[in-house]
Amino acid sequence: MSSYKLLLNHIRKTAWMVGALLLFTMLVVLFTLMTPLYVSFFVDTILNLSEPSHPIFIWLTNTIVSVDVLRSNLWLAGIMLVLVTLLSGIFMFLRGAFNAILSERVIESLRNALYKHVLSLSHKEWSSHHSGDMIQRVTSDVDVLRRFLSSQLSELMYAIFMSTMAFVILLGIQPNLAWISMMVMPIIFTFAFVFFKRMQKAFKASDEAESELTTTIQENIQGVRVVKAFHQESHEMSKFESRNATYRDLTYKLIHQLGMYWGLSDFFILLQIVLVVVTGISFVLRGQLSVGEYTVFVSYVSMVLWPIRNVGRILSDMGKVDVALTRCAQLMNYQIENVNEGIEHKVVGQVEFDNVSLIYPDDHKKVLEGVSFTIDAYSTVAIMGATGSGKSSIVSLMARLVEPSEGVILMDGVPLSDISKHSLRSQCSIVLQEPTLFSDSIRNNLLVASSEMNDELIHSILTQTSLSSMIENFEAGLETKVGENGVTLSGGQKQRLAMARALILRSPMIIFDDSLSALDAKTDAHVRTALDQVDYPLTTLIITHRVASAKHAEKIIFLKDGQVIAQGTHDQLMTSCADYAHVVSLQEEVHHG
Repeated sequence: MSSYKLLLNHIRKTAWMVGALLLFTMLVVLFTLMTPLYVSFFVDTILNLSEPSHPIFIWLTNTIVSVDVLRSNLWLAGIMLVLVTLLSGIFMFLRGAFNAILSERVIESLRNALYKHVLSLSHKEWSSHHSGDMIQRVTSDVDVLRRFLSSQLSELMYAIFMSTMAFVILLGIQPNLAWISMMVMPIIFTFAFVFFKRMQKAFKASDEAESELTTTIQENIQGVRVVKAFHQESHEMSKFESRNATYRDLTYKLIHQLGMYWGLSDFFILLQIVLVVVTGISFVLRGQLSVGEYTVFVSYVSMVLWPIRNVGRILSDMGKVDVALTRCAQLMNYQIENVNEGIEHKVVGQVEFDNVSLIYPDDHKKVLEGVSFTIDAYSTVAIMGATGSGKSSIVSLMARLVEPSEGVILMDGVPLSDISKHSLRSQCSIVLQEPTLFSDSIRNNLLVASSEMNDELIHSILTQTSLSSMIENFEAGLETKVGENGVTLSGGQKQRLAMARALILRSPMIIFDDSLSALDAKTDAHVRTALDQVDYPLTTLIITHRVASAKHAEKIIFLKDGQVIAQGTHDQLMTSCADYAHVVSLQEEVHHG
C-alpha cells in the first residue's frame, strides 16, 4: 500500500467533515477579507463622500441600506463592521472545531489499523523487526501526521483560499499593484520545494535515530534485572548517551535547516511589504489609487503573505510527514497471518509427525530432520532433549507459527496445514517457558483466556496449580496487581499462573514448553497429578529437559540434534537408549548432591 493511499483511506471515512472544513475555511477567508474592504468603503464612500465602487457595496447600498442613511447614522456603519467581525470569529471557531475533530478521528482510525496489523504479523516478521521500531511507527510517526492534520492542513486550505480570493479582489482594484504585491510568491514556493527535499532526508535520519533510542530504552526496561545482575548500568548508560547524542545532532541539523528557511522567507516577505507600501504611496500620489484602496492593499498583502510563508513551512514540514507516512505504510506492508484460512476442526488431540524436517528461513541448517512420532488422544507425552535439540521447534510447528520444510503433520488424521490457525490455537493452549503476564490484577490475567469464568472454577484451577496459598497470602487476593510482566512474582509463581490461565480455557490439548522447569519437585508433582485429575478429556504434551517432569508420561520422545533417537516409556528408554539413561544418571547425581 502506498503511503498517501493509506492516509486517504482513513480520511475518506470522514469525507463530510472535510467538506465542512473546506466550507468554514472559505467563509473565514471571505469575512476576513471583507473587513479591509469595508474599511475602504467607510473611508472613501462615507467619510470622503464618494460613490461606492466595489460591486458588493454597490449592491449593499442599493438593496439593504442607502449611503445617505449610513452617513447620517455612523453607528449603523459600526454595527455592520462588528457584525462582519463576529461572523468571521464564529466561522473561525467552527473551522477550528471541525479541524480538531477531523484530525483526531483520522488518527484514531489510522492508529487502530496499525495496531491491528501489528497484532496480525506473522512469526517471520516479528523475528526480523525490532519491537521498538514498531512502537515508534505506531506512536511517534503517527503523532507527526496528527500534528499536520490538526494544524497545517487547515492552514494550507486557508492560504490557498486567502491568496486566490485576495488576488482576485486586488486585480479588480489596481491590476499593476496587484501583480507587484504577489512578486514574492514564486520565490517562497521555490524555497519551500528545495527545503521539502532536504527536510525529507534530515527528518528520516532523525526519525530512525529516535527509533534506535526507543529500542534501547525498551530493551533496557525489559531486561533491567539482567542489567543490574551483571552490573552493566554504566555500559548501558554509555550506549544510551551515544544514541541520544546522535539523535540530538541529527535533530539540531533539522532545526538548523528550518531556521534557514524561516529567516530567508521572513526577509523576502518583509521586503515585499515595504515594496507594496512604497509603491502604493506613489500610486495614491498619482491619483491611480484612493486612500481606502491603499488601505486594502496594505492589509491584504500582510493577510496573504504570512499564510503563504506558512505554506512554505507546511511544504517543508511535509518532508517529515512523507517520511512518517512512508514508515507507517511500510509497517502495513509487513506480512500478516491469515488465521482464518483453512477449515474449522474440533481438536481431539491425536497428533502424528510423519518424516518432518524444518529449516528456518534465515538459517540453512536443519533444526529438525526426519522427525516421526505419534501422540495418542487423551494421553500425556513428554518430549525430552538437550538445549538446541529441536524441542521448541516442535511447539512452533504444532502452533503453526512456522510450517515444515518437509513431511506432514496430522491432527486427528487431518493435515495441520488444512486447519485454520484460529481454530487450532483456540483449542490448543501453550504454556511458554517465559510466560507473559500483563500489568494488571491476578484475576484479569487469568481471564485473558476466557472472560466467562466464575469464581468457583477459578479457585478450583488455582488449587490444581498450587496457587491458592499464594493468593491467600496477598491482602487483595485475586485483585492483587502483579506489576509489569509479573515483576512482583517469582519465576515459579509466574509459571503456575500461566498454567492456570491455560487450564481455565479447558482446551482439549495443552502444551507445556519447558514451563515446568521453574517449579520445585514437589510443586511439579502436584501440578502433574492435578493434570491427571482434570474432569474433561485432555491431551498433554510436556516439553522438558528434566527427567522428573517426563518420567511419568505414557510416552517419552527423546530428541538429539533435531532427530528422534528413541521413543517409549521411562523404563523402556532406560534399557534401550544410552543417551537417555546417561541424562537420568547425571540428573540423579545432581539431585543427590
